[in-house]
Amino acid sequence: MLKMAASGLRSTFASWFSCPTTNTNRKRPAKEMETPDCNNEENLDPNTLQAPRCKKQRRTYSVPREIRDRVKRKLFTDPPAEEELTIHNDVPRGSRNRTNSLFVLPIEILHLIFGLLDRETLTMLASLSKDLNESVITYALSGAGLKHVIAYQNGKYEPAHYSEAGNMFRRLTATKNLRQRLKIASQISEMKKPLCDAVIRTAGNAVAYKCFGSLFFRYIITWSEYDKLRAYCFFEKKTKLCQKISHILRLSPGVLPLHESDVRQLVCSTLLGPSHNDEEYSFWLSQLLKGHPITHQARLLYMLAGPTDCAGFILWSNACDCTSPLQLNKGSTVMKKDRDLSPLARGFRVLLTLRKEWSMDSIISVFDEMTTTPSGWCLGQVAMLLMLAGTDVTQAILGNRAVNGHVSDLTVMMYYLAHSCVKEDNENGNSQKLSWYLEMVRYVTGMLPGSKERQWFAYNLIDHWQSYLMSLFEEDDISEELANFDDIRQEFVTSLNCLSKLSVILLTNLSI
Repeated sequence: MLKMAASGLRSTFASWFSCPTTNTNRKRPAKEMETPDCNNEENLDPNTLQAPRCKKQRRTYSVPREIRDRVKRKLFTDPPAEEELTIHNDVPRGSRNRTNSLFVLPIEILHLIFGLLDRETLTMLASLSKDLNESVITYALSGAGLKHVIAYQNGKYEPAHYSEAGNMFRRLTATKNLRQRLKIASQISEMKKPLCDAVIRTAGNAVAYKCFGSLFFRYIITWSEYDKLRAYCFFEKKTKLCQKISHILRLSPGVLPLHESDVRQLVCSTLLGPSHNDEEYSFWLSQLLKGHPITHQARLLYMLAGPTDCAGFILWSNACDCTSPLQLNKGSTVMKKDRDLSPLARGFRVLLTLRKEWSMDSIISVFDEMTTTPSGWCLGQVAMLLMLAGTDVTQAILGNRAVNGHVSDLTVMMYYLAHSCVKEDNENGNSQKLSWYLEMVRYVTGMLPGSKERQWFAYNLIDHWQSYLMSLFEEDDISEELANFDDIRQEFVTSLNCLSKLSVILLTNLSI
């Protein structure tokens, strides 16, 4: 029995590996086999009344020459040497069958090679294969690799350098899922602590926040809003941002100036500062304000976007200082205050126009709460903020006050708004803002509930202009910056021109 089995195996292997002498490429004519029709009743067996067994053509199989050669090499060649087996076991599993690969090198030598390459070359190398991508990520997350990728160059701390490092990590993890990307972000945050401490000791907290904040921002810039929300939760947990904000908001404004400045630098350097478009800015600002009551939202918005001094401390009482219209067109201090309100105006504008979860009533409530924190704002500062915020926010705020019957405050606000628009046109050399102001006057008068309120609004507005024109030539009220008579005359002509256009609108279009 064993002899028969052995002879059968021997003949099988001989037929596999034998080289035929005849030309096998020539096709042999297939034999025509007559197969009975099994479904025909005439072909039934008369004894058993069953159809005869159908004969099927037997198929022959031939093993390709490549497979025969491979099996020959596998069976008849000598086994690999012991040294080759040792090297083969050190190679990663995904690349053992590859030749001319970097993975035959030890991991230490591979990391030394990566250390000689710049970030652009490493990124291109990681895009060649999955195994190379994993090796580059492992190197970048090591101590030497992270220092090579992130560390500053030439002793200078430039945010652009760290932004490029964030772009590199974003490209390396482009094929990863969200959990893996957040895990890598956690590893980066843990490994970068020595580098961050070195930057803080050398350049301070502000520079460190700006550098590593730009790295985190560029790392998540192409993520979806859902992924960014998860990244924000991760950022909030790592930095304990929610606890810091809650501790500040429980106290009065200005009680903890160092903590307020630290939170502002952290948020603006990481989330709000690098946001170049309004959609990105509105998303992060909405996430920061969400979940707080109206009072805390107003304080937090002012803390993040309000004016600051040279040391970075929040100027809570800056908007409470009233400015006379005489200083509005020439004072450099007033001009600086005007520009300090630009981030606040941008915040209101993007929340109202780009975020659907923020309604007009919510914006009005936050605006009214802010203009009374820590005390009542000067209406001139409110008018500057409205002019910088744009048409949508201005119409919402002024229309709300007109409907509620606050005619006196509305008149003073429109009076200061006119001076702000005139000053802006004088700087730009056009009359675009003045035309916009006249459109706002038409809108406000249309929102007033009755003719009596419209007449009272027009009378008070013209009365304020009259008082201002008379005060230009009173020596007691002339400031040192407007002591030149030519400046006074130019201001008088500009104000008279604005008043004439305003009077035409009030007399003709409103039928007063």
